[in-house]
Amino acid sequence: DQATSCGQPLAYAAVGFFEYPNAPTTAVRDQVLELRGIAKGSATWEDEGTRGKTYTGAYSAPADDATGAPAVRGWFVLRDANDKYGYFALYETDPAHWDALKSVLVASGKSLLVKPRASASPVEGQVSAAPPAGGATGAGASGGLAAEPAGAKPAKPAKGAKAVQAK
Repeated sequence: DQATSCGQPLAYAAVGFFEYPNAPTTAVRDQVLELRGIAKGSATWEDEGTRGKTYTGAYSAPADDATGAPAVRGWFVLRDANDKYGYFALYETDPAHWDALKSVLVASGKSLLVKPRASASPVEGQVSAAPPAGGATGAGASGGLAAEPAGAKPAKPAKGAKAVQAK
């Protein structure tokens, strides 16, 4: 739990994006909650609305004895920004704190900023756990994760810089 500026605990928050499927908004909404761990069909919805390409709604999910998950109340925002991606935010709290937090969560959802580019998609990263080809030097030498934008050229060393071998 993370306390908000008004002192009430926020149990969970998530923001993200995904390639928007050819499906009704409610099906997409339910799939996001399912990925969150809330069983399909177990959430009840209220205060649902659509304005332009933005969907919002409040949900309640009962406690799940099988997984030990507590009952939650949440606010969900889903935006289609005309760039083939869906952007979402969801915020959850304990049902006992819902009335105190609802207006804060709604306001936060309204501030979800999406700036689509007319013809470009978000930068897609390539992540690898393997050391880079050509030897065991650099950040990936220990098998750590490295990420570079797709299509990026390797950085050139600065003039006068010496290569350092990993020990």
